[in-house]
Amino acid sequence: MSRAKISQAEARRLRARVLELENREAVRRRRWGSEYPGGINVACLGLDPTTGAKLRTCQLLDRPIVVRVNDANRCYFYAVNP
Repeated sequence: MSRAKISQAEARRLRARVLELENREAVRRRRWGSEYPGGINVACLGLDPTTGAKLRTCQLLDRPIVVRVNDANRCYFYAVNP
């Protein structure tokens, strides 16, 4: 299975479109960065890089993240299937 060849102009146009869509998505995500519809940001946690990457992956997959705190003050993060 070979790929169809495209011109450099077409490749540049597609690259520009991808960047435009990524920027639009970043703006959309920042809009709700501190608040969630029907909710408000009540705290901010520093995370290790691994945990941060896992949560960013959930966001990229458009999964809401729910946090639960147990009696030992440990946070559990859940990715919800909408």
